[in-house]
Amino acid sequence: ERPVAVCRLEGRLAAFSALCPHLRADLSGGMVRDGGITCADHLWHFDLSTGQCAMVPGAELTLYPVSEDGEWILVELPG
Repeated sequence: ERPVAVCRLEGRLAAFSALCPHLRADLSGGMVRDGGITCADHLWHFDLSTGQCAMVPGAELTLYPVSEDGEWILVELPG
């Protein structure tokens, strides 16, 4: 019920909401670069260390704690 995307960016894992806060586009097809992910639908770019959108002040992507345990990637979801 909570779509989550995970990527490796500059050697570290990032886990985040797979739905862009702008029109709920699927971010799993976005471009990972420049410290973040860019939505393929409308080109909003989100910093994956803060969740902040570079294009629209106040727009924010939900980030989740993520870690690796051997071959497993663990994402900590609230509630």
